[in-house]
Amino acid sequence: MGNFKSLKQELGLIASLARSTPVTFKCGENYISGSLEKGAKDFVLKVEDQDRLKIEDLSPLHLQSSDYEIILTNFYEKSKSFSSTTGNSIVLGVFELEINCFEDDPQYCRMMIPLKRGLSFNNILSDCFEKYETEESIIRGLLRIKIEDCPELEVFIYEKDFLVIDSIEPMTKDAFSELSWSLIVAIGYITGYLPQDEEYCFYYINPGLDGDFSFAFKRNRDSIYSIYAPVNTNPFAWSLSRKIAEGYYGQVPELGIERFSQLCTLVHNIADIKAMLLLLVESVSSSLLVMPAGLSVVLEGISEYFYKLYGSRITPIADKKLSSKIVADLKAQLKIYEHTPGIDNFAVLNKKLETLNSPTNREKLKFPFNYLKIPINKLAEEVLEFRNDFLHGNINLNPKKGRPVHMDSFEISLRLLTLINAIFMKMINYDGLILNHAKLQEKGLGKVIDEEPFLNIG
Repeated sequence: MGNFKSLKQELGLIASLARSTPVTFKCGENYISGSLEKGAKDFVLKVEDQDRLKIEDLSPLHLQSSDYEIILTNFYEKSKSFSSTTGNSIVLGVFELEINCFEDDPQYCRMMIPLKRGLSFNNILSDCFEKYETEESIIRGLLRIKIEDCPELEVFIYEKDFLVIDSIEPMTKDAFSELSWSLIVAIGYITGYLPQDEEYCFYYINPGLDGDFSFAFKRNRDSIYSIYAPVNTNPFAWSLSRKIAEGYYGQVPELGIERFSQLCTLVHNIADIKAMLLLLVESVSSSLLVMPAGLSVVLEGISEYFYKLYGSRITPIADKKLSSKIVADLKAQLKIYEHTPGIDNFAVLNKKLETLNSPTNREKLKFPFNYLKIPINKLAEEVLEFRNDFLHGNINLNPKKGRPVHMDSFEISLRLLTLINAIFMKMINYDGLILNHAKLQEKGLGKVIDEEPFLNIG
């Protein structure tokens, strides 16, 4: 495909669809006129002659414009109006539409996602940028993402207006959509900006992404924004003293394209990892009530993930055969008391023996850090205890009696986030410095955090 990127055809169609387009369509024996235009969040079809329109009979709805047949595949009744002077009308909201539908054979695919805010890979992946050409200039900003056992993707930001994802090899629409979504989730995690809102997809037979094409629009959930990225190499981006910032300048390594591709591979191949990262991104963009709750669940999910893979390393009895024999012997002994008066639920007692060889919650929470050789201090262990409190009903993370009060729920959330980031970064072999969000947000916390702004995760 090369590094020449022309978006004239795509931008032209997007601009054309944004304008009010006269259309006609057949409803029963009637031909009805209307207009299709881009709304704030979806497309809108306005029809004046709503008396003869029965929506339930029209899915999908085939519209004919002067240039294309436009197929509405997902729409709903947005509003109706009744007037004796201007006549009755109906407005349909359109979540999905298609043009020039090809068979779902492998094709060269391009996804364009409009950006409502600035999205940047600077200080995270910018060392990996390659050059690409447009009709006007040569730009350094192309990323090549290699997800294991999947076609390579090219990614770039066009004029700060669109995130663009291109497939290098032919793919089916569904496969490209799933692969792109994994990439977008990973982008949301490393930048704090998960772009969604809407997507414009173009499908070509020609590897140069030109000539005949099919097109699909889809309305998605709203984008998610936060300031909490795991890695950023620029210490001057934060409210640090010049002396401290100068001390870290040039010392923080970028994530790098290989490690980012590893992250995308984890997200794409392991549904639990994708769910955890989505919950993390959602949580850190939410209220202070939701943030610690969501992050606590993410940390629990990580500990369960590691326990399923390597749990035998922390069970009290390492030998599985011996463990099974001990449990069987204990069940046989317990069986003697099955019908003893005062034992109301023998099955519960029997079930508890099956978890005899399980580690404690505290051991499971610490295990990912031990396994990945991530150093944690006493304060971090206190934060893990708060997470345990939350999952046992302490929703507001109020300190238990006898436990010293060091942190409010915001600080606990920031420290939970930093601990989670340490695990995910170490999982993709990043062993540099991650952002210490408690230190970087100390003004918001209203207290001095006597720690470094960047933490070495070994």
